[in-house]
Amino acid sequence: MKGLIQKDFYVMRERIRPLNYVLIALVVLGVLIYFQAVGAMYVALFLPLLLVGIPKTIMVYDTQCKWDKLAIALPTTRKTIVTSRYLFFMLITVVMSTMSFGLCVIVGLFFKELTLVLCVKFSLAGFTLALFYGFLTIPTGYALGVNGGSLAMIFSVMLVLAVAYVLKQFNVDLESLALWLANYAIIIGIVVLAIVGTISYKLSVHFYTKTYS
Repeated sequence: MKGLIQKDFYVMRERIRPLNYVLIALVVLGVLIYFQAVGAMYVALFLPLLLVGIPKTIMVYDTQCKWDKLAIALPTTRKTIVTSRYLFFMLITVVMSTMSFGLCVIVGLFFKELTLVLCVKFSLAGFTLALFYGFLTIPTGYALGVNGGSLAMIFSVMLVLAVAYVLKQFNVDLESLALWLANYAIIIGIVVLAIVGTISYKLSVHFYTKTYS
C-alpha cells in the first residue's frame, strides 16, 4: 500500500512540472491582490478543486504506460490498488485544503471582515467540493478510461441543472432551503460524502476488477 502511494507521488512529481505550480501560485497571488478579502475566500473554495485533477492525470499516465497490467502482477490485490489511489487522492485534498485555509487565515490578519469562522466555512466547502468531484472522477476513470473525467464534469453540471429545474417546478423557496442547509451543513455534508464515497469506492473496485480480471 505504502509503495503504491509513493509511486503516485513520484509520478506526480514527474508529470506536473514546476512551471504549473508557479502559474497556480501567480494566479492565487493575483486573485488575492485584486479581490483582497473576498479573494481569500475564492482561494479557500476553489484551490482544492483545482488540484484534485492530479489523480486523474496520474490515471491517464498509468493507462498510457500500461502500469495497471504490471500492477496486477504484483503481490497485492486489485482492491488494495484502488484503495491506494483513493488514499493518495484524499492526501492531496487534505494538503491543498490545509494550504488554502492557511492562506485565508494569513490574509485575514490584514482584513478584519475576513474572520476565522469564514475561513473555516469556505475551506470546508472547498474540501467537500474537491472530495465530491474526486469521488466522481475516479470510478468514471476506471470505467471509461481517459474520457472519464470530462464525462464526470458534464454529469456534475447536468445534475446541478436537473436539481435546480426540479426545485423550480415544485416552487421551492430557494432562500429558505439555503438557510436550512446552512444550519445543518456539517451533518448533511458528512452524510452525503460518506454515502457518495462508499458508492464511489465500491464502483471503482468493481470496474477495476472487471477491466483487469
